[in-house]
Amino acid sequence: MKKLIYTTLSAFFGLALIASPAFAGAEFNNPGEMPTVTVSSGTCQQGAIDGCWKQSTTANADGTVGVHIFYHNTGNTAAQGTVIRISPQVQGPTTTASFSGSVSAGNAPTVSGNATVSISSSQKLTFVDAKWYPGAYSSGIPVSGVDLFGSGFNAGTVNAGEYGKLVARFKVSNTIVVQNYQCNDGIDNDGDGYIDYPNDPGCSSPTDNDEYNQTVSQCVINSFYASPTNVTSGGYTTLYWNTSNCDSVTVDGISYPVNGSGSFGPLYSGRNYELRAFRNGQVQTRSTYVSVNQVNPTYQCNDGIDNDGDGKVDYPNDPGCSSYYDNDEYNQVVQNTQPQAVTTVATILGTTSTRLNGIAIPNTSYSTTAWFQWGTNSNLSFRTNAQSVNNTNSTYISDTISGLVPNTVYYYRTVVQNQNGTAYGDIVRFQTQKNTTVVTTPTIITKVVTQKDVVVAKSTASLLELRVENVYDRMCIGGEMDYTISYRNISSQTLQNAVLRITHPKELTLINSSRGDYEVVDRTITIALGDIPAGGAGSVQVRAKVNTSAIVGNLAVTTATVVYTNTTTRAQEDAIAYSLVNISNDCPNVNTLGASAFGLFLPSTLLGWLILILVILALIVLGRQLYKKKE
Repeated sequence: MKKLIYTTLSAFFGLALIASPAFAGAEFNNPGEMPTVTVSSGTCQQGAIDGCWKQSTTANADGTVGVHIFYHNTGNTAAQGTVIRISPQVQGPTTTASFSGSVSAGNAPTVSGNATVSISSSQKLTFVDAKWYPGAYSSGIPVSGVDLFGSGFNAGTVNAGEYGKLVARFKVSNTIVVQNYQCNDGIDNDGDGYIDYPNDPGCSSPTDNDEYNQTVSQCVINSFYASPTNVTSGGYTTLYWNTSNCDSVTVDGISYPVNGSGSFGPLYSGRNYELRAFRNGQVQTRSTYVSVNQVNPTYQCNDGIDNDGDGKVDYPNDPGCSSYYDNDEYNQVVQNTQPQAVTTVATILGTTSTRLNGIAIPNTSYSTTAWFQWGTNSNLSFRTNAQSVNNTNSTYISDTISGLVPNTVYYYRTVVQNQNGTAYGDIVRFQTQKNTTVVTTPTIITKVVTQKDVVVAKSTASLLELRVENVYDRMCIGGEMDYTISYRNISSQTLQNAVLRITHPKELTLINSSRGDYEVVDRTITIALGDIPAGGAGSVQVRAKVNTSAIVGNLAVTTATVVYTNTTTRAQEDAIAYSLVNISNDCPNVNTLGASAFGLFLPSTLLGWLILILVILALIVLGRQLYKKKE
């Protein structure tokens, strides 16, 4: 019996692990990773990552300083077109030098950082050289300062989970004497039309003093192609490459033999592979693209046929198709062109002032304005100045009002207007503080980072990271939505008296939340987080049901706000995040597979699974007792 119970519980937890979603997307250097930019002097100037790389260090005259740029793709998608930058190339004379650097990609947010060097006396810092260490490439690949300090060094594709670093060296001296070797003197010494390293094929390095040296031929990529170039979702392709006079090659940052082939996949979306070949500082690149047939053409909206005869074929070209799996091209998709206004909770509440917050969704490219209406009752007799909204998707807006009466309840709402109409958000209430404590002017949100349908907002001090995430790309009328609200103190100080508020839209009805007190009128969950230490983090899970009154085509917005006290400035600051999800009536039944496999409706909550397990165990015990009675 014990063995059966253990087996049942193991199966339960196994199913729970399978059901847990994974964050998708390319992302560099999640909090907790090594800082993006660090510096050192002395023995730390190689490609290794160890404890002597710091965000500040000291250096002496005639010494050398290393600047270390680190990157790690912690997402589940390859980062395409990764670029590394450092600045400045020369600085000083100075006793305090500051370096900045960044890592960016076409499909990943930019990460950046700064590091400082304190010098024993006023000295000049001048760039010497740089090397790139992709993944496990131990010897390093030379990097041109022209690229590094100009448009940036192109590191190509960084696959999910891969990491690398770039190390640049700077000389600390006011009297830098550059040896005039033939390969760096700016003269065409051998008269072949090429000047200095790396342009002159006779130069093996900048310190080579003979441009007539006979070096090996240039590294050349003869061929690089994929077969097949189109695969079904989850399939594999084979890449083939051939080079001449090359020392090493990488495919998307991974080292391979200079000539060969390999199987790559599984592929679930189109992928551009890049081959990089290296020889004596030379870098040659070539790429090839593999497309993926995403769906099995069994529905009208992906079968390649104009089923309704309107001259348009399949999703997303046919306006009658709401998805690839829509089996009726005659369906009329409801598309909302009216603006939307969302009123979120007020923050930085003082005795006579507060900040009003909202989200404007223009649903058009036309010029759009937004403002707040407010007052001591629902008549809302006052308004703020109008703000321009230029984003066709969504824009976070805020405005600070003053002249309020202490310990008084006020009401406000967001208003959004363009040529398609005027939208009014829900009326939200707030109450000013009753005491006379002076609250420092709040830090205004200035940086918004968008990742798929999740928007993360940070204060200018970037003390707290806040996320609102869900695993669905749309919400189904009558279905359920699961949100995870996570927060992390990414500063080096304790954030005091933190309070988290989560507000769901009127399209949802709360089922449960893992923490907090719920206010029905404001549809807000409030959680007193207290003091959040440096590096401290936590999360809250919220489940809600989609109401049948929800309007198809609208965006439903769930918001989260954390207000805290900055222990350095003693000012109140906040972080605001929100998630936008389309409301749809064309959603697959996520429980269909489980129901057909087991002949019943599987639970969708932890409590439901526990009850199911207890029922099964009770039936087993009852069966054993009946069996013993028969014996």
